[in-house]
Amino acid sequence: MEPMELLMALCRDTRMGQFFSGPVDPPDFLRDAFPVEEELRCFHHCFTYTLSTMVVQEEFNPWVEQVIPLFLFPTGENIADHLEWYNMDRLEEKGSAPNTHGQTRSLGHRYRDEAVKYLRAAQSIPEEMTSDVFLSACMMVSHADLLGANHCWREVLRLAHASVRFRGGCERILFGNSRNANLPSDSDCPQPTSLRVCLIEHLVLVDILASMTTGQFCVVLTESSYWWEKLRRKDSSLPDTVERSSGIHRSIFPLIVRTNNLLWEYSNLSRYISPLSPSDHLSSLSSISDLTERTLQLSGELSRWREAIFPTIKDKRSRDGSLALWHGLQVMVKKELMRKERGDEGVQMHAVDILQICEEVGVKVEYMNWPLLISCSVLLSPTHRQRAREILKSFIYQCSYEVAMVEAVAEECWRRIDDGMDDEGSSWREILIEMGCAVLLG
Repeated sequence: MEPMELLMALCRDTRMGQFFSGPVDPPDFLRDAFPVEEELRCFHHCFTYTLSTMVVQEEFNPWVEQVIPLFLFPTGENIADHLEWYNMDRLEEKGSAPNTHGQTRSLGHRYRDEAVKYLRAAQSIPEEMTSDVFLSACMMVSHADLLGANHCWREVLRLAHASVRFRGGCERILFGNSRNANLPSDSDCPQPTSLRVCLIEHLVLVDILASMTTGQFCVVLTESSYWWEKLRRKDSSLPDTVERSSGIHRSIFPLIVRTNNLLWEYSNLSRYISPLSPSDHLSSLSSISDLTERTLQLSGELSRWREAIFPTIKDKRSRDGSLALWHGLQVMVKKELMRKERGDEGVQMHAVDILQICEEVGVKVEYMNWPLLISCSVLLSPTHRQRAREILKSFIYQCSYEVAMVEAVAEECWRRIDDGMDDEGSSWREILIEMGCAVLLG
C-alpha cells in the first residue's frame, strides 16, 4: 500500500477506547515524515484518539473520511496537526501520556498561530474563500480552540462566517443556485456533498455554542433556515448526520436558536433604564408584551417536542443528549425569560433531571457540558452540587480543557449565588468576563 493509503487505514482502524485499552506504537512508515519522536507521537495521536472526540458515533467519522484527506499535504499539515496538541497536553495532566512539562501545549499554540496565519492570508483570495478547504480549516481550528479553552477563538469563527457570507450563505453552499434550496416545502433540489453537510452542521453547532457562551444572536442557523430540515435523512431508519456527530437530534437545534435569540432580545431591552418611546419599539426593539407572547409560544413548542418528537428518537446517545438539552432550555426559559426564581420547583426539577442523564450517558460525553453547566447555574443544594462535581470529574477522562473551564465557572457561580449576587452577576457570561477567561464553552 502507498503511504497515504496506509495512513488512512490507520485512521479508520482506531477508536477512542483503543487509545487506552490497546494503544499501538506509531507505524514505521510515519517515521520518515516525522523524524522527531515527540512530533511523531503527537501526529499519531491525532489519528488514534483526537478525531474520535469530534463525534459521538465513531463507526463513520466524517472528519476522518471527508476532512482530513484535504490536509495531508505539506502546506496544510499545520492546520491538521493542531487538534491533537491540546488533547496530548490534557492527557499528560491526567497521567495518560508522558509529561513534556508544558512543551506540548506550547507547541500546540505555535501550530495554531501558524494555521491562523494561513487563514488570514487566504481571506483576501477569492478562490480560497470559496474553497471547502478554507471552511474545513476554520472548523478544525475552532474545534481545537474549544478543546484547548483558547481565549482567542473569536477570530477563526469570524473567518468561517466571512467564508459563508462570501459564498452566498449556507443554503447556497449546500444546494448551489437552486431556487428551492431555502423553501419550506420538499421541493426537489440538488443533494449536497457529505463534506459540506459535515462542515455546515459543525458550523451551526459551534455558532450555537458561541451564542450560548456570549449571549449574542445566532447567525448561522436562523428561524427561517428551511435548508436545515432538508439535510434530514429521508430514510428514518438511518442515523441522521448531525446526530452521529453531536448526539443531538436535528429538531432541537431550532429550539436552541429561538431560546438564545429571545434571551438576546430580552437582554437588550432590559438594559434601558428609562421608559421607551413608541419610535424606539418601531425602530429596533420588541416590546415586553411581544417577548412575553413569543416566550409562551416557545414554551408550548418545547412541550410539544417532548410529547411528539422525543419518543421517535431511537438511539440512546441521541436521546440522552437531546433530552438533557431540552431540560437545559426549560431552565433557561423558566428562569431567564419567565423570571422564575432559582429555587422554583420546576427549575430545580429540570436541573436535577440533567444530572441524572449526565450520570448515565456513558463514555461519549461530547457536547454534554452545556446542559450540565445550565444545571449547575441553578443548583442550591450542597448534595446536588457535590453530585455535579462528581459528574464533572468523570467527564474529565474524556474531555479536555473545556471541562476544566466548566468546573471553574460552576464553582464561581455557586460562590456568587451563596454571597447573594444578582442573577446577571452569577451568570456564566458575566463570570467568564470577570475571571478573565473569555473562552468558548462547549
